[in-house]
Amino acid sequence: MKRLYLVSLAAFVLAVLIVGVSGIAAAAGGNTVVCKLVKIHGKKRVECPKRGLRGKHGRRGPAGPAGPAGPQGPAGAPGPSGAGSGLTLNFNAKLNAAQVKQLVIGNFTVRAAAQPSGTCENIKLLTESFNSRVSVGPAGPFNSLPSNSSVDLQGGDTSQMFTAVTENGGSTVSGIVGRATVGGFCLVSGYVTGV
Repeated sequence: MKRLYLVSLAAFVLAVLIVGVSGIAAAAGGNTVVCKLVKIHGKKRVECPKRGLRGKHGRRGPAGPAGPAGPQGPAGAPGPSGAGSGLTLNFNAKLNAAQVKQLVIGNFTVRAAAQPSGTCENIKLLTESFNSRVSVGPAGPFNSLPSNSSVDLQGGDTSQMFTAVTENGGSTVSGIVGRATVGGFCLVSGYVTGV
């Protein structure tokens, strides 16, 4: 009877230990490591995974709202000039007596000036080092304009369109310019574009 008592006590202690160890393993995350008996090259070995088992991942949740925009970055370097690129400049001014307004684009200078009385002079197109061709007015013919010379783009208190190109094709200018004398001032308007 004493022997039966000891066997029962040992079985009870073993059952308590097994339940305790499995409870600790369950409390530690529920992952169970299972080792396997594997036959490698004719020899039996015990192989256990290095990490605990991993459960399946759930689906990714919806994306959150966008955060605030960051600061604007620095401006990049200017790119090279492409075909057909150029300047577009306004030609607007109120000239006092003996004052001059001019724009230089490539081989050409567009110039407006007021006389000492404030009266406007005709707006002129001046060329520099290359012979050119110029057309003034709607459907105006292209006329020769030698280097270092000038031509009137309009006369009186009027406006006029024009276009010019160097004979080597390296520079061009076009636009609409006008002027009016008002109360001792020369008012100049228009735009000029070219390369």
